[in-house]
Amino acid sequence: MAEKTLIMATSGSGKTTSLRNLNLDEVMVIQPINKRLPFPSGKDWKLWDKDSLTGSRFITRDLHKMKPFMKKMVDVGKKIIVIDDFVYCIAGQVMDQIDEVGFDKWNQLAKDVHSLMEFIDMLPEDVRVYVLTHTEEDSNGNIKMKTAGKLIDNLLTPEGMFTTVLGATFTDGKYKFKTQKERNSEPYKSPMGMFKDVLIDNDLKVIDDIQVKYYGITNEKKES
Repeated sequence: MAEKTLIMATSGSGKTTSLRNLNLDEVMVIQPINKRLPFPSGKDWKLWDKDSLTGSRFITRDLHKMKPFMKKMVDVGKKIIVIDDFVYCIAGQVMDQIDEVGFDKWNQLAKDVHSLMEFIDMLPEDVRVYVLTHTEEDSNGNIKMKTAGKLIDNLLTPEGMFTTVLGATFTDGKYKFKTQKERNSEPYKSPMGMFKDVLIDNDLKVIDDIQVKYYGITNEKKES
């Protein structure tokens, strides 16, 4: 079972910037929108080339295409997969079906999101998947993952499908990740003893190293 982590916050809170120190040979970031990565070394993150089997970025918002691509990335030795701006994958499917009426499209969307999360669980144990997405507040002031409205929320609670849910925040002039909730309206959580502090640097390389050590993950090399 792969280890998957949800990182959620409002836009501009440092979610994507946290990728800056990851090893390009180990990571693949899936982007629903083709945009530049917001850090100096972002220019080195080239698009995936299926012929040379090189690159660290892949552009798609199609939830169905993600499954075979993630499987391919595991086969070529990628240990870290990041799905950036996941809310745009949801929004993209909604827009593609904007003219369809009835509840079936909402049921299908919830099913597709749930199916993707289950697929991630079935990836090898030495693979880590980070899902980056946006938040919103519900009518009761609770912070939640932004989806596509109450019809989806009634069918799916994405935060419950993750053992670790981190929040990105801007505190005292610095971008941080929050590892635990500080009030009941927050969904943030992490396993007991994984992180020493509630607020940590927004460095996904550090977070990945901590998770690898915590779970005793060994990066197994494929036999050629």
